Amino acid sequence: MKRIALASLALGVGLVAALPGIASARSDDSVAGTLVNTCDPMGNAGGIWVELWDDSGRIDSVTTDAEGDYAFVDRAPGSYVVKPYIGAGCGAFPGTRAVDTTNGPVYDVDFRVTTVHDITGAVTGCPQPEGVGAPGVTVNVSDDSGLLATTETDDFGFYFFQWLEAKTDYTVEVVAPAGCGADDPTRSVDLDLGDANRVDFQLVPQYTGSFQSVFSGFAFGS
Repeated sequence: MKRIALASLALGVGLVAALPGIASARSDDSVAGTLVNTCDPMGNAGGIWVELWDDSGRIDSVTTDAEGDYAFVDRAPGSYVVKPYIGAGCGAFPGTRAVDTTNGPVYDVDFRVTTVHDITGAVTGCPQPEGVGAPGVTVNVSDDSGLLATTETDDFGFYFFQWLEAKTDYTVEVVAPAGCGADDPTRSVDLDLGDANRVDFQLVPQYTGSFQSVFSGFAFGS
């Protein structure tokens, strides 16, 4: 009877000792999250490379498990940036996430992995002759959430926006330089089915004043 009582006591102590470990199984995770992959036809979110950065540079890297979960463990409290690296044709949204573990671990650093496409085009004309590429012209792309990216045309007037989520309702806007304008400075773009190429703009000179004011000092006969 005494042996049975001792055995029961030992079992109880063992269970109690195990409970803290069960309750705090993730207590050493400083930063953790999940990637949901809609870019893969099968939804496979395993094996995706994720990096952890601080002000000194990259300090750690892991890969997601079969469920898309990842964790960086035993990191000192502080500020970090998490960056997933995705294969060609796919992209992570957001591309990076800043986290602060000063007040404790952060477990919801999640990302979506989706199909991505590109927007390319050219800006020609003013201040160059008609049909000639205009370098250094600002071009913006936005969606319903606001401005996404800004770029400038290259030496030949071409511009390029890369790795945009495959969806509709993008707007590309050209910002004409002083003295120039565009009859249609914005273009609606749909990336739901693929890249958008030749999203082009033609700039023309803009003259101040009116035609009438230029000739106001002249008297025209009948």
